[in-house]
Amino acid sequence: MTTPKKPQDYKSKTSEVSECFSFDHDGETYTFKPTLESITPGFLRKHRNGTDLDVFFTIIELIADEDTLAVIDNLSHKEFDQLSTDFFKHLGAQRGE
Repeated sequence: MTTPKKPQDYKSKTSEVSECFSFDHDGETYTFKPTLESITPGFLRKHRNGTDLDVFFTIIELIADEDTLAVIDNLSHKEFDQLSTDFFKHLGAQRGE
């Protein structure tokens, strides 16, 4: 007979978010400032009514340096879509959540 599972036996559905988000472009790796330190409750409160795109760019401007922003500004639509998808996965959310 198998032993019934206890709550501590179940793994959380959310994965732990790594501290800094990185992406590769043209053979270079770009790493943002610590994400969770920058996205404070106050930040979320102030930007709660923004569109996904508005909030995304506001976060990126908060945690990316000028060189990284310049790279992002010149991504193709396909590359930008992949970047935003990967970034929201990094946060443990799907776009639109």
